[in-house]
Amino acid sequence: MDIKKSLNAAIKSKKVFMGYKQTLKCLKNDKAEYIVISQNCPEKQRKIIKKEAKNVPVYDFDGNNVDLGVICGKPFFISTLVVVKEDTNI
Repeated sequence: MDIKKSLNAAIKSKKVFMGYKQTLKCLKNDKAEYIVISQNCPEKQRKIIKKEAKNVPVYDFDGNNVDLGVICGKPFFISTLVVVKEDTNI
């Protein structure tokens, strides 16, 4: 899967939540389609997300939180993000 292409499409459709807390919230509410984690995401958060994401794919982004923020077109760091399912109302 090409993470960059997939993220660009998801961001344009506004089906992305950014941040650790939002990622966990979407996982608990069964709204997550897949999760992206930056290389420098804190290990404790990484373990918790991977534990909670039982049937949800988790992709390791080949870059740090600055790079992920740039790809998302945001002026801030992004350690984790979740792409929500198509049928989910935001």
